[in-house]
Amino acid sequence: MKLDPVLPLAAALVFATLAGTASARERAVQRDVVRERGHVQSTVTGADGRTLTRETTRADGDKTSTVTGPNGQTVSREVDRTGNDKSVTVTGADGKTATRDVTRDGGDKTSTVTGPDGKSATRAVDRSADGRTITVTGADGKTSTRTAPRRQRP
Repeated sequence: MKLDPVLPLAAALVFATLAGTASARERAVQRDVVRERGHVQSTVTGADGRTLTRETTRADGDKTSTVTGPNGQTVSREVDRTGNDKSVTVTGADGKTATRDVTRDGGDKTSTVTGPDGKSATRAVDRSADGRTITVTGADGKTSTRTAPRRQRP
């Protein structure tokens, strides 16, 4: 039985249509980046034309990032550094914020996380010559303390 010469050509056309054109594949995702001193803006556009933008600014150890989605909603993250201390604030698309504050004093470190509901939890690490004491206080006010002896070096 001899095959009709049109069948292989038709099959090739079907596969080419399913795979899409080379230019369609290349424009499936387009990313543009603009860099200026301390500022970066990235824009990503999908094949469907929806755009996502991320702007990042850095200055004196601080960093602010804002992401805007295709629906116009934004999410931001702000990092503020002062000496050895750091504060991070995240703002969601709904406008609610959550923070994490880290304070360092010598070898001691305290981290406090505050959720959008205003409730906080804290983890404090106090270091001494004998070891360290870790105290965790939950949002419910319950506290747990653990002491770890200093490791001896061989």
